[in-house]
Amino acid sequence: MTTEEKYMQRCLQLAQNGLGTTYPNPLVGSVIVSENDEIIGEGWHLKSGEPHAEVNAVSDAEKKSYDGDVSRKRQYTSI
Repeated sequence: MTTEEKYMQRCLQLAQNGLGTTYPNPLVGSVIVSENDEIIGEGWHLKSGEPHAEVNAVSDAEKKSYDGDVSRKRQYTSI
């Protein structure tokens, strides 16, 4: 499994957290990855009408990041 496939697999796992609450939106998971290939933020779409997985992953990464800057990080999303 490639590194990218590993991140996408994690996105699919995270997406399952929204099962039963996101309709009519799809299940979506997202991760933010540092320059060192470390997952520093994770998120999923919690509920229809609320922020999407990408936004939740960025918020999580900003909280955990030493400098709070996610502009140079990579984001993987399962949609």
